[in-house]
Amino acid sequence: MTVRSVLIGIVCIALVCLIVAWAELVTGQIMIGFLQLPPVVVAALFVLTLLTKGMRRLAPRLALRPSELVVIYCMMLIASMVASRGLMEDLLPSLVGVNYFANPGNRWEEFFFSNIPQRLVPWDVAGGPHQFVASAFYEGLQEGSWRARSTRGSKRGSGCPGGCG
Repeated sequence: MTVRSVLIGIVCIALVCLIVAWAELVTGQIMIGFLQLPPVVVAALFVLTLLTKGMRRLAPRLALRPSELVVIYCMMLIASMVASRGLMEDLLPSLVGVNYFANPGNRWEEFFFSNIPQRLVPWDVAGGPHQFVASAFYEGLQEGSWRARSTRGSKRGSGCPGGCG
């Protein structure tokens, strides 16, 4: 791994994230970021390979080495998965699902809660199942329920503890 490969990788990450966000979030039709071989990353690797071949002819010492291409490819691959809607469809439910679906029949609270590090989940591992965050994620918020929770203890109803002034 070289500084050059990391810097080029960062530029490529920005481009990949922009393309994935536009394709998946703006158009809402194209899922190009979370596949095993994301098309946007494969296309970017193809362009980089062509540029590298051209650089070998014009300025051989500026051409990227295969190890540098691998570093850039891995950076783009991870970035495309993180920027993709696919990660959020899989990651977020798994963070709260164990709390929401815990019940006396499966005994997940007994088996899993004590083994989950608190810093990895948005709910209290010492608390019981069906906490607010898990229920709100799966069932949605009812009209005014978030506002009621955010203004508890607030003087002016602004959402700031103590009224923000």
